[in-house]
Amino acid sequence: MFEEFWSSVEPEIEDGEDFLKTATLILDVLKSKKDLDFNKFYDDAGEVKSYYELCKLRKIPLAFDPKLSTWQIIHDLFETSHSEGKAGYVAQHLVGAKLQLRFPNEKVSNESASTADRPTNRSGDFAIGNTVFHVTVSPMEGVYKKCQDNIKEGLKVYLIVPDAKLAAARQLGEQYCNGHIAVESLESFISQNIEEISVFAAEKLKHNLVSLVKIYNERVNAVEVDKSLMIELPSNLEKYNG
Repeated sequence: MFEEFWSSVEPEIEDGEDFLKTATLILDVLKSKKDLDFNKFYDDAGEVKSYYELCKLRKIPLAFDPKLSTWQIIHDLFETSHSEGKAGYVAQHLVGAKLQLRFPNEKVSNESASTADRPTNRSGDFAIGNTVFHVTVSPMEGVYKKCQDNIKEGLKVYLIVPDAKLAAARQLGEQYCNGHIAVESLESFISQNIEEISVFAAEKLKHNLVSLVKIYNERVNAVEVDKSLMIELPSNLEKYNG
């Protein structure tokens, strides 16, 4: 079955880089799964699925290079999730995991990320004390109106967005909320806190990155149907997964 599948991949992909990416992805999936149904690699027409669709079959890989800043490691992870169409889910669950790691004695709500796209009575994605946290990869008018409502209720407000959207989000934040909300990048919000609770020590940082991923995966597993939203630890962090 594998030989038949593999021989069918190359004719479907004309671009060499796409073929290499797709082939590598398939091998990653094969290594991580036992008793894999090869039919999952095909669409309804019997054609090999696109790289984008195949990404849904594996966990999101975390790359850890100790020479990089923690900010860059989180940024690269988020960029990988964005390329696989999972950015919104990953952003929300990463922030939830960060809050749970930082405040272990507080109850941090855990909802499917798709809930954020439906009308709800929630004041925000998360609430700690008298502070509300909104997480979005596409800050639009609606989230600022929610922030305005929070301010009227006497709440402190954080708006968490990807670094690429930070400048524009801050401008809109000033326009809609006139300095009453804190607009922070996802990368800084997570990485700075991880470094602080690690007391800026390299070994503690590795342990806390692993803890962040473990909490993230537990939260995803509890509320999301799609388990490919979970993060896969790299081999150079596995020894800290104890």
